[in-house]
Amino acid sequence: MGNTNNKKIYKILSIIILFIMLSILFKYANSQSFWIDELDWTVDYLENSNNYIELFQSLIKAGFNLPLYYLIVFPIYKIAPFGELWLLIPNFIAIIVGIYILNKTGNKIEKNLGFASLLMAATSYTLIVHCAFEFRPYAFLFTFSTYVLYRYICRLQDPKKRSNIFLYALSIILLAYTHWFGCLIIVFYFLVDVFLWLRKKHTISFIIPYIALGIAFLPYFIMMMLNHTTNFVNYWARRPTFKKLLYGELGFLLSNNIICKLLFVAGIIILLTYIFRKNKRQNIDKNIILVLFGCIAWTLGTIFIYSKFINPNGSLWVSRYFLVLLPHLFIITSIPIAKLLSISSNIQIKSKTTDEISIKKIFILYIIILSIVMIGCINYQKVHIFENSLDEPYREISELIANTPAVYEENCALLVSSGRGYLTYYFEKKGVKLPCNVFEANTEGSLTQDNMTQCVKEGKLINSSNADLEDLLNYDKLYVCRVHKSFRREITSFLNENYDCYLVDQTLRVYLCTKNNENFKYELTDLTL
Repeated sequence: MGNTNNKKIYKILSIIILFIMLSILFKYANSQSFWIDELDWTVDYLENSNNYIELFQSLIKAGFNLPLYYLIVFPIYKIAPFGELWLLIPNFIAIIVGIYILNKTGNKIEKNLGFASLLMAATSYTLIVHCAFEFRPYAFLFTFSTYVLYRYICRLQDPKKRSNIFLYALSIILLAYTHWFGCLIIVFYFLVDVFLWLRKKHTISFIIPYIALGIAFLPYFIMMMLNHTTNFVNYWARRPTFKKLLYGELGFLLSNNIICKLLFVAGIIILLTYIFRKNKRQNIDKNIILVLFGCIAWTLGTIFIYSKFINPNGSLWVSRYFLVLLPHLFIITSIPIAKLLSISSNIQIKSKTTDEISIKKIFILYIIILSIVMIGCINYQKVHIFENSLDEPYREISELIANTPAVYEENCALLVSSGRGYLTYYFEKKGVKLPCNVFEANTEGSLTQDNMTQCVKEGKLINSSNADLEDLLNYDKLYVCRVHKSFRREITSFLNENYDCYLVDQTLRVYLCTKNNENFKYELTDLTL
């Protein structure tokens, strides 16, 4: 009877918590404008594709992004009204579904772990800001990674059941088509299956889902390798350090919250006691513990070795790529909470007096509630602070430009330090007239065509021919915007030598540079900071 009441209470609390999280998602979704990767990648793919075939071809040529997320959001982008919120709703749905699957996964592993995992996920700053609020595949990466973990555990517990084999195959196909780091952890699951097969814990049928994955994914991989135009040897990510390995990425995934970090350490300690416990009574299957620990160690370790020692110039050490590990970390971090909930339930059975039951239960529940409330308050406050700041204000800059009549004059040009997708989304998609002349600086300090310089003719955004800094002298006025990255000193020196500049908006770092206007002289020194 007690367990039934607990389940009802957990369901009610879960609904309330998810409703609070969903309210947070809708409240802050419109706070930040899209940033450069969302605009220059996701928006660019969707806007410049008229059908699925064109979209598929663009993704194959680029090579960086796997297609599932883009194929899902493509029709939504085409029909949704203008605004960031509408395009993020699929992410919200994916996150809620992912947390629901995480809840089921936790319940498969240990009593009360499902509810505890739901608490950790619903209060996660990282999950909200870097999955739900990014118009990129990370929400789906979290959900499908969770689904793979769930289906893998189901198959561990009943390996002969056909539906478990079929659904696990489906889960790894979905994850493989979502992100390359999803492919990486699938390799780990395969290695664990081989290990269990060698120990005669599996039959040879374990290989069926991986054969299905090969049939489904290999054709796309071959087409991508034959047609991609991207250089995979050089990549922009930085070379990792041991400090980043131990503190940086794990801290990022745990929302940089000290309570979450302590719970994670406590969860590791509890799992280690399960592994080394001598008696045969086992709370959690050791194979599941192997998967939880091993998946984290495999992913971080493999990318660390590759990025630090094998190909430092092509480092893949990017914090948000490790979001594929969120379900594993949520479960480990939730174990101490689940343990306390189990202790609280057992008190009612073991204690003899009502007073003893009440005091112990109240004390334990107080610790649980206090921990979760503190985690939620800290993380939600961080969400509030971040979403009400100006990170990469392409929307705000676009609004300022659109409300400046001089930008539309033929003798005026717009020069930005980085990003071109904002022209597509915040002008064309919004139905606002594009500026007459637009240039973008590249990393070499010049203006080039290579996905950088853009020119507008007859209201359409088209690629321009190669441009030099001297081409800017054809314009009497330049509106200069520093966003995402700095201008190189060659450009700021050129502007200071040939133009008189003054600050238009300090917050957005927008400047007006004019010829022969000494009253407004302003050195563009801070653009290179």
